[in-house]
Amino acid sequence: MSVGLALEGQTALLYCHACGEQVPTYSVRSAEGAEIRCSYCGLPLGHQGPQDQARMESVLLADDEKFIRWILRDLLMEQHLAETVVACEGGTELLTRLTERLRTKQHAQLIILDILMRDLDGVATAKAIRALERGFGVTWPAPILFLSALRPDAAIRSFVARLQPALFLNKAVDATPDRLAIRLRKMMEYFSRVRNGALAPIPTL
Repeated sequence: MSVGLALEGQTALLYCHACGEQVPTYSVRSAEGAEIRCSYCGLPLGHQGPQDQARMESVLLADDEKFIRWILRDLLMEQHLAETVVACEGGTELLTRLTERLRTKQHAQLIILDILMRDLDGVATAKAIRALERGFGVTWPAPILFLSALRPDAAIRSFVARLQPALFLNKAVDATPDRLAIRLRKMMEYFSRVRNGALAPIPTL
């Protein structure tokens, strides 16, 4: 488990914006006090503080389904969650675009990856992203939001925790455009809180 967090035990069922459903939860104790997190993905739930800044200057996303790419791009722009969105057909194209940006010192503020893509899946793409960041001397890695139609298993949860800052969003449930926009905003608020030091990253259980 991450330094500064102590497991307190399981608590009640709550809605998780990452999983898109009611989930079992557990509590941890941090420097800020007790905090409730999703047992499936680790996302903090029930934050009652002031609204965090969700808007990102630049977002890169990769999904090999054109319809999903369009929906995500349009939601991010229409909901004012991003100033610019570069939508890629797969992991290979995204890595090319990211490399171009890193060469000019223009890193993405958020990267959205589908887990299952034909040319290069989200797991392999994410590993390559972190390697590129290290190679270019990036001091703050870009948050990665993984998309999948399946609930994350233990292997995926562990992988996401090792890639912090990173989250997982189940796109198969509670995914009407209106609901997906709300859920995306919550994910982006989480990343902002982590970057500002107001929240510890998801612990590796």
